[in-house]
Amino acid sequence: MAVTTALLLLLGACSPDPGGSAGEGTGEETEQPAATAGADPSAGGPEPTGSTTAAGDDGTATAGEGGDEGERTGQPEPAVRPGLPSAQQLSRARQDVRDLDTQRLAGQVVVAAYPGTDPAAAAALVRQHHLAGVITLGGNVPEDPDARVDALTGLTGAVQQAVTDDGRDWPAFLGIDQEGGAITRVGAPLDRWPTAMALGAADRPELAGQAAEASGEQLAALGYTVVFAPVADVTTGPEDPTIGSRSPGSDPALVARTATAQAGGYGLAGVVPVLKHFPGHGSVPADSHLGTAVQQADLATLRDRDLVPFAEGVAAGVPAVMTGHIVLPAVDDQPATVSRAVTTGLLRQQLGFTGLVVTDALDMTGVSADLAPGEAAVRALLAGADVLLMPPDPAAAVRAIETAVSEGRLPRERLEEAAARTVATLRSHHRDRPDTDVLGSAGDLARRVAAGPSTTACPTSPRAPAW
Repeated sequence: MAVTTALLLLLGACSPDPGGSAGEGTGEETEQPAATAGADPSAGGPEPTGSTTAAGDDGTATAGEGGDEGERTGQPEPAVRPGLPSAQQLSRARQDVRDLDTQRLAGQVVVAAYPGTDPAAAAALVRQHHLAGVITLGGNVPEDPDARVDALTGLTGAVQQAVTDDGRDWPAFLGIDQEGGAITRVGAPLDRWPTAMALGAADRPELAGQAAEASGEQLAALGYTVVFAPVADVTTGPEDPTIGSRSPGSDPALVARTATAQAGGYGLAGVVPVLKHFPGHGSVPADSHLGTAVQQADLATLRDRDLVPFAEGVAAGVPAVMTGHIVLPAVDDQPATVSRAVTTGLLRQQLGFTGLVVTDALDMTGVSADLAPGEAAVRALLAGADVLLMPPDPAAAVRAIETAVSEGRLPRERLEEAAARTVATLRSHHRDRPDTDVLGSAGDLARRVAAGPSTTACPTSPRAPAW
């Protein structure tokens, strides 16, 4: 195990600069299963917290059918939970999106992929379809490291200007997969960070949080507002063909404390962290990029294993969760992304999540094989999602949402709720943009992280995550 962990640390910290590595949902990001850190996966973990009540937008607890609109339980909750928009921010966002026509409202919940490295192409896509923003994939990053800063700051600036020109006075949704290790979209001149399993092997939440904060600050300096990380999947090792060393390990409690600390670090940097992939992809023996991924475990097993990190993240106040294209027969026969029973019933009502729900990429085979592009977008919104990531045809998705609203199939109120959560979450994390001088400035910290469990130079007491 020590040798395997050392190899993982070395690979995570010193792997070649991927520059053009694949993006979330492209079908190219999967790894071979890796040895896991932590306890045996059959050991289980604590019962998820927050499984019976949900915190409403006004800070009080809710439960029952209807998600956020369920009956009040009378359990007191803080008026502002860490990482989540305040009631005032949500109220302002609702007023803002209420004034949008249906086409603009539909566009505001779509985040698209864009071609090439030309910022103008991404900005044109956002401007034409009134999109919330874009995701940067590996192919959008110039191969020449010296060209990356200008290209990516140009991209984020152009997309933000497109949103502003459209009359929307809030941050653009500028997302990127920058997990560390193999899933690193931008290498040099940014610092390189090891894979999540290296963080899990060290089991130092304070250090994991510091690494995420440093990485997030550098992303913010490029203009990014959202990072599709951390991974909260509990891996089962050789039976896991998709997540592998992207997970902190096979012990649910270890994964929970590592991922929650990372989320807090990103939040401190002013970047929205997205905990992924609910209800857990690390124990599914199939790749949802390539086909149907079915989670055969019963709910009792899921509560003791896969759901633990998500429940802990929700309890800590993570602002956003990504749903995966995972079929959960114990709950529903549809992928979680388009399942109301999973997205609203399990995530929102049972785990109590009131934040932003982001779908995994809608161009992945696990959801796109049986649903038309526009239909998948509508179904995800009906399920309770707020952000539709990478529909294969963004224009078709916007049109389908418009049609569903006009026909009464999708209540406009549901669309407004999704858009308002998106706007409020982006605003609540907004910070002054760091200077690009921070790029590559955390080399000492990166080396301490890469040193792993043997290092004595880093703090050992965990810090509670804060946003």
